[in-house]
Amino acid sequence: MQRIWSGQPLANDIGPIGPPPVQPGGPEILIGGYSPAAIQRVGRWGVGYIAGGAPPPMARQGYAVAEQAWTAAGRAGKPRFVAATYFGLGPNAAERAGVYLRTYYAIMGQRAEQIASSVPSTPEAVKGAIQAFADIGVDELMCWPCILELDQVDRLAELIV
Repeated sequence: MQRIWSGQPLANDIGPIGPPPVQPGGPEILIGGYSPAAIQRVGRWGVGYIAGGAPPPMARQGYAVAEQAWTAAGRAGKPRFVAATYFGLGPNAAERAGVYLRTYYAIMGQRAEQIASSVPSTPEAVKGAIQAFADIGVDELMCWPCILELDQVDRLAELIV
């Protein structure tokens, strides 16, 4: 992808692929995963690590591996640390968000129930989750609504403004 985004030909017999990216060099590459082998790729190809849906302690452990890979690759500075958390707000939020997560993660069996039952679903719990990610030093936190209604964005905005 970096070769494509640079405007170089893809191969000897395949020319450049477009359109060109908006920013030079293409979008930033965030690499996620939970195995050390996956996270090691941050050192070579990424600008940072993304912990999607992991609780703060697990996200921090993954980022520590990414930092080690970054240093081992001889890169200056530090990788970006991005995380994401699920949430649901409003009437029956725990139940409604849980239905979505159990469906989404159904293939994971009992793990789906653990994920669904841990979703922050009160204003206090959502604020606590945001603070927990701030406490481990994330550069950016994405909050993923698990209730498929636009008011979730407004409800979240009311908490963080």
